[in-house]
Amino acid sequence: MLGMTDKFDDNGLKKKKIDGSLCLNSTYSDTIEAAVLDLEELICRVKWLQRILDFGTPLPDTSKSSWKFIEHRSSSIPK
Repeated sequence: MLGMTDKFDDNGLKKKKIDGSLCLNSTYSDTIEAAVLDLEELICRVKWLQRILDFGTPLPDTSKSSWKFIEHRSSSIPK
C-alpha cells in the first residue's frame, strides 16, 4: 500500500504498519491500555470533524472581532 511503512523501535522489534501522518499509542506499546487510548483519541477526532461539518470551521472563543474600525477625519481647515 502507498504511504504505509514498517516502523521499528530501538530494540529492533517490529511495530505495526501505520500511515506516517497518524501516530498511535499502540504503535509504541502492545498493551490493551494503549489500544483503548487510541480508540478514545480517534473517537474525539471523529466528533471534532463531525462538529466542523455540522457547524463550519470553529472560531476562537470570541465570535466578535477584537478590532474596531474608527474613522479619523482630520480637518483640512486649521482652527
